[in-house]
Amino acid sequence: MKNDSSLKSIQAMLNRLTHADLREWAGSKIYNRGKGYVKEVSQIKSLLASKTRDELQALVVELAVDFPEVFRRLRDTMRLETGQVDQLVRSLRKEIRHLASEEAWYNPWKGEGSLARYGKNFTI
Repeated sequence: MKNDSSLKSIQAMLNRLTHADLREWAGSKIYNRGKGYVKEVSQIKSLLASKTRDELQALVVELAVDFPEVFRRLRDTMRLETGQVDQLVRSLRKEIRHLASEEAWYNPWKGEGSLARYGKNFTI
């Protein structure tokens, strides 16, 4: 029974991974794409080029509904373009406070420690 709960916990964690999480973990390895990928991207570009403006808008809205990260990115872009940055500033400050509250320590003699991870928006 403990094994089942451990597997479910791991599966739940993996289901929450985003593309950014995978990029951070795997680095350039996930961008090493073959000819098949390049061909499919070309086909997608051709498909999109054949769509009308209304069809493209409908597709983008559908993607935003299905994928929260797409929604957030579009919302943030809209806020930046319209000068509505108050909410973005508030959310970034909140994230900074949260991330900065993580305890950090490092033992240089043993080469081990726990340094705060500042996520996708912040690097040190």
